[in-house]
Amino acid sequence: MNDLFNQIMIYIQRGEYQEAIRILEKINDIDKIIEICKQIISIQPSAENFCIIAYFYDRKSQYEQALVYYNKALEIDPLLDTAYYNRGLIKLFNFHNYKEAQEDFLKAIKLNPKEPKYWYGLGCVFEMMGYYKKALNAFQQAIKLKENFAAALIEIGYIKGKLKNYNEAIIYYEKAMKYEKEFKQKSSIWLELGYFYYEIEHYYQAISAFKQACLLNPSDPYCWYWLGNALYMIQQYKKALEAYNRVIQIKEDFAEAHLMIAYIKKYLGVYDESIVYYQNAMKFKEDFKKDPSIWYELGCVYYELKCYDKAIKAFKQALLFAPNDPMILYNLDLVYEQLKSDLK
Repeated sequence: MNDLFNQIMIYIQRGEYQEAIRILEKINDIDKIIEICKQIISIQPSAENFCIIAYFYDRKSQYEQALVYYNKALEIDPLLDTAYYNRGLIKLFNFHNYKEAQEDFLKAIKLNPKEPKYWYGLGCVFEMMGYYKKALNAFQQAIKLKENFAAALIEIGYIKGKLKNYNEAIIYYEKAMKYEKEFKQKSSIWLELGYFYYEIEHYYQAISAFKQACLLNPSDPYCWYWLGNALYMIQQYKKALEAYNRVIQIKEDFAEAHLMIAYIKKYLGVYDESIVYYQNAMKFKEDFKKDPSIWYELGCVYYELKCYDKAIKAFKQALLFAPNDPMILYNLDLVYEQLKSDLK
């Protein structure tokens, strides 16, 4: 251990702090690393060494302690831009202190305006505050400084999606995946990309993206749900049913999946099964019990099965939430006419 300590100290004395951190990370015992960092500080209490111990407290999820050491680093060297940046990250993501995080990122930018990650940090603050225009400006500045800054490209794409600029969102997501192979292994990115394609009605591209999301994270019900939705839109009902059934295998109370199965079963004329899934949807989601369209659809199914009393009840339930809906009123009258006809 003495040899390792001496090696770390050599790198620190040379100012090669990243090399020192790299060797410390090989120890694989965070408490031991922090103990060594404290020994280093006792010998050389520099701002950079306080930053190193702060970094490892952050890794240990002891964020308050990490802030203490970043503060000490900045007391020694108030021009240390990396300390402002790293302190800002903790304030932003762990304490949601947007004001102080913004101040730290701005100080880091003032000291080193050509560092793209500082602009990225500032963009994250604005994004989390809902200031999308300011966030986009900051992220754009980051990619001006570093064209292949994949994390910034993803955030731009995400905001473009939030603003319903889906075509632009797709461009930024695909650029990010081109520059950062790791992003191609994230199901959430494929899921979001698929959603953007879905929103512009490019269903085949959406299906391709959703399939990739399902492949990477087969236990995520949302991946299968959106795959089912895209398949439904191109009338591949059998495959859509398979996707929706995967959803409820993973999450039985996924009401929207039950509802989509009900729609497909109704369309295919499998009315008895359709009823079960409509009822499941309303059982699992209270809001669906107040949705007139679901009661209307259920009434239509009962009508097809010649269960006229149940059809009347369903249509009347629909009218409670949409009392002037012409289609509900028309179909209710149709049931009454059918009952009169049957009595003759």
